[in-house]
Amino acid sequence: MPHALPPFMDSNLERYLNDHLAGSLAAIDVLTLLSDKSEISSDREFYSELLAKVKQDRELLESLLEKTGEDRSALREAAGGITSKASMLKLRWEGLSPESLGLLEAIEMLALGIEGKRRLWLLLGTIATFIPEWQGTDFEALEADAKTQGDAVEQRRIVAGKSALLMRPAARH
Repeated sequence: MPHALPPFMDSNLERYLNDHLAGSLAAIDVLTLLSDKSEISSDREFYSELLAKVKQDRELLESLLEKTGEDRSALREAAGGITSKASMLKLRWEGLSPESLGLLEAIEMLALGIEGKRRLWLLLGTIATFIPEWQGTDFEALEADAKTQGDAVEQRRIVAGKSALLMRPAARH
């Protein structure tokens, strides 16, 4: 049974969800890179666990899109993939060592993406009453989980920022 949203809202909702799906690709790329390249084992483990959660959230977002009878946008995903690959090139060039600007920027990208995801869940929770197919999805729990993820990433961002912006390794002189 299709939901009762007007056609323009269907289109806007489809575009909005697809934009977040495209953004999740960038998060997956950054997290894959960090989980592979982090020099600190506890950070590698943290990024690997966060990667699994982001993949789960992406699957849920795809499911919500499908439940409304909408399709994933290959064009938006391709555009997101291109943007993600360009960002990856910069991060690889900057490096991901603990004192590098690249590590700070990678973690900052994650922090921004997670905040966007938190706000996504918050908004979807407010409109879910108009989309019966989404009944049973616990948007409050998703938003709270995103906040917890964001807080954990923020702790790492502060540490990386201090190292990148205040440390003066010999190679930088």
